[in-house]
Amino acid sequence: MQLTPLCQPIGSTDQTGQVMPSYLVASQQTVVSGKPITSMLLLPQISRAVILCHSTLSFHVLPELTPATETRIKGANGVCLDLNANTNDVDTSSVTLTVLTRKLLRVIRLSQEDVQLVHDVDYPNALVAAQRGSIACVANARSYDLIDLDNLGKIPLFPVVQGDDLAASPGAATLLAQMTGTTVVKPMVVGIGADEFLVTSASPEGMGPAIGLFVNLDGEVTRGTLMWDEYPAEITFEDPHVVALFKNGTLQVHSINTQELVQTVRASSRLNNPTSIRHIASGYKILSQALADKLVQVRYTLPNETELELDEKLRTRIWEEIEAVRRISSTTTSLFITSQTSIATLLTSPLFLHVNALLDQKRIEEALILAEDAMSNMRPEDMNPERMYHEMTFVHQKAAFLYIGDGLFEDALALLEKGSVDPRLVGGLWGLEFVVEKGSVWVYQGVRSVVEDLGTIDDIIKTRLVVGKEDERTLRLNAREMLRKYLQKFREKKGFGSVGSGDEARKAFAMVDRVLLHLLLELDPGLQQHRVALYDFVDSGVDDLDEAVSLLQKGKKYYALSRLYQSRKMVAQVLQTWRKMLEGEWMDDEFKDGERRMKEYLINKVWNDELWWEYAMWLVKRNPVLGVQVFLTPDPKKKGPRVVEADVVIEKLRRESRAGLKVYLEDLVFEQGVKNPVYQNDLVALYAEDILTRLENENIRRQVEESVSQFRAVSRPKPSFIGFLQETVSSIEDEAYRKFVQTRLKLLDFLQADVHYEAQDFFESVQQRESLLPAELVILYGKFGRHMDALRLLCHDLKDFQGAEIYCLHGGLSMSELKRPVRGAVAAKVRRELFTMLLSELLALENREEQMTQTCDLLEKYCAYFDVAEVLRKVPDSWAIDMLAGFLTKSLRRLVQEKREVQMMKSLSRGENHKINALLMRVQTDEKPVIEKLSDEGEENGVDEENDERR
Repeated sequence: MQLTPLCQPIGSTDQTGQVMPSYLVASQQTVVSGKPITSMLLLPQISRAVILCHSTLSFHVLPELTPATETRIKGANGVCLDLNANTNDVDTSSVTLTVLTRKLLRVIRLSQEDVQLVHDVDYPNALVAAQRGSIACVANARSYDLIDLDNLGKIPLFPVVQGDDLAASPGAATLLAQMTGTTVVKPMVVGIGADEFLVTSASPEGMGPAIGLFVNLDGEVTRGTLMWDEYPAEITFEDPHVVALFKNGTLQVHSINTQELVQTVRASSRLNNPTSIRHIASGYKILSQALADKLVQVRYTLPNETELELDEKLRTRIWEEIEAVRRISSTTTSLFITSQTSIATLLTSPLFLHVNALLDQKRIEEALILAEDAMSNMRPEDMNPERMYHEMTFVHQKAAFLYIGDGLFEDALALLEKGSVDPRLVGGLWGLEFVVEKGSVWVYQGVRSVVEDLGTIDDIIKTRLVVGKEDERTLRLNAREMLRKYLQKFREKKGFGSVGSGDEARKAFAMVDRVLLHLLLELDPGLQQHRVALYDFVDSGVDDLDEAVSLLQKGKKYYALSRLYQSRKMVAQVLQTWRKMLEGEWMDDEFKDGERRMKEYLINKVWNDELWWEYAMWLVKRNPVLGVQVFLTPDPKKKGPRVVEADVVIEKLRRESRAGLKVYLEDLVFEQGVKNPVYQNDLVALYAEDILTRLENENIRRQVEESVSQFRAVSRPKPSFIGFLQETVSSIEDEAYRKFVQTRLKLLDFLQADVHYEAQDFFESVQQRESLLPAELVILYGKFGRHMDALRLLCHDLKDFQGAEIYCLHGGLSMSELKRPVRGAVAAKVRRELFTMLLSELLALENREEQMTQTCDLLEKYCAYFDVAEVLRKVPDSWAIDMLAGFLTKSLRRLVQEKREVQMMKSLSRGENHKINALLMRVQTDEKPVIEKLSDEGEENGVDEENDERR
């Protein structure tokens, strides 16, 4: 507690020279001429004042103090008010008072109209009293008693002077004191809580220590005893303290809970010879300057920053902060000390100042515990939510920076979050120039001084290295981690009212983004969690885009840059960034599968036609297979790309990318099954063009010749030439040649498909390259019906006997094993013709062993397509009959089987005829014939009625 002067004579000043609050005389009344006023009781609820002067009690009107009535009570020593009246009385039109007179206790009822006597209680020479309901603790010069004012009961308590056993009347004590020259002890009674009283008791003769005793309404002692070194001049109570005033002006404060001395307050020179101390019920609000000095918001500036000139906006802000802190720094006091010339209040120091004192002593944990307990245990009537918020925020902020100064960064982090510290204050410790904009950060004055004393994070670390054994690298990592975590936590509050709004909030969050990006770029990119943290940050969007772009480009984090653009839906910038990375202008290993990413982005995110066409064509040129997927018609059940007319795509691809056009036509023809002759012919032309162009490469041409030679040299059993290419393509190491073979297989497959194309357009080109493209020429021969030329090429030049057999089996339309032969009588006839041609070509082979082997194999496998007699005529007479044993055996068996099948069919038919004839004869025997004649009428009706009846 501290003494605060409230009112002095007009023109008085304090030690700083400032004019103190003073009074003006509004009304002046004389009660008893020449006599001082002993006491005054104000009753604002009925606008009355009760004044005791020269043992006379008078009643006056508030606030003028003019007499309210001529009624007076003489011989009065004092007056007391029921301490429970404010809470228990419903009727506020009158107030019940107890008047202490020389002979009686007089209970009266005072209203604005008059004064009425309720009843008298026999208790002479009462000097002081305190009342709770109907129970009054009353004292005369000798002892204390509890009086039941309603039932007139009495409970004796304690003597005023310890050891006093006088049996005389209460006035004897005063008389004895006058005769012996000892000090007269004034009894004192104070109401405590709802049902207690505190009374004082002096040592014998009024000298030496004194005590205070607590009793309840039943007269029982309820607490421990208060102890004073001397008998006080006045006492009063303000929960939970008893305040005693002594003759030398000293004030002692005791706790009623522990009965211990809490504080001793010395009267200042401005309060000369204090005479009394009083407690008022309603209290008086006064500004706590010490509290305001801590909680006022002031501008924060960097150490090397010059002060800004105070413009009108800044002046307004300063005054707003002063007014706000004055509003929340007012504290209520109920204790007043008076002297002959002035009045002062005994102000209880806010608990916040005690907490702040602990923080100043670096007793941080004690301060936090005290603050939390105070908030938890605060009485509802004492609560000021706005002030409580600022006090706890101040404590958390100051404690956080003190922890930072001690290198306890993890502990500081939790308090930074609780205190909602402006992130620019924390970031300013790293000395980053862009963190704090001049004049933009406001902070509690009591916190600013702590931040300024800390210096930079480098200063903090140097200090910790001197006084402790911490590792510098560990300290720096912990400090940066604290900053990063706090900024991320603060960033999550974007849009919340608790962090402000408007331009100031935007600046704060822009700074947070800049610092966070700095920190994230300094993390080890080799760790997955660090990369994820950076990507999560840019994905969430940033406020200062230009700064973020600059930092990411400097850090060569181009993939993260593209994700930042994606978060802002900056489509053109995303595509441009990816294009630079794919072309190698910007290198970033984190950008994986970039072409597929661009394809998906073009399909799902790009709606600007010009941009879409530009990058789709660029991707087609770079990767035709992926690029073409951008143009493909989507599944109607799914949300996919826009639908573009095929002819439009084909026209653009024809100009921009022949490779892309080929892939696109392949999808139309093979995947979507489009039966457009133009598309089919274009695709064949592209295949042929691609093949012919690649054949101009000497290396590819050489390998093609080698592949033909290798196939000819393959021993039995050997696949068809197309099967040989399919089996060997995956093992080709030369990428260019492998792509050539893959394209060639596509062309061969397409040529054999059921599609329409103009074969004549490239037949001559293929014919000119017969040794390089024999399989293609065979298929084209088949298209033109030149089967003998095709079979001659297969058997004599290519040595593809398997392909020749397949060619015949498929009617000259295909030489691929994957194609299924066509069924039907016409097909069978064509096959017999082709196999007969093939037999002739095989018999014409120059190599006799090859001739016999291939001919015998053919006859044995496909004997059903040969006539035995014709075969015997064709084969040379020099061949042994054993060579044709397999063919002849199968053929004869087939002939025998066919003969038996014919005989069986004849037998079945004969039996069926006998059965039908027998059935006919039985019908003719059992049923007589019916003759129908048509009459004229019957002809009209079309029915012979007589015969109809007979039937």
